[in-house]
Amino acid sequence: MVKTIKKCNADYLIWFKPYSYIESVNGSNIALPKIVIYKLNNQNIDTIQYDTEYMISSEI
Repeated sequence: MVKTIKKCNADYLIWFKPYSYIESVNGSNIALPKIVIYKLNNQNIDTIQYDTEYMISSEI
């Protein structure tokens, strides 16, 4: 995805994520922003190569 963003020369990336939340210690849900806007035209995006051998799913 990062390669695509770098190639497209877009000024902004708008990330719509309507169902984002975190669960608090007492079990209630805390809503997170539904839309995040990144200004890309002056950002330096560093990439990291991850070793998939050490990656596991965080889904419960």
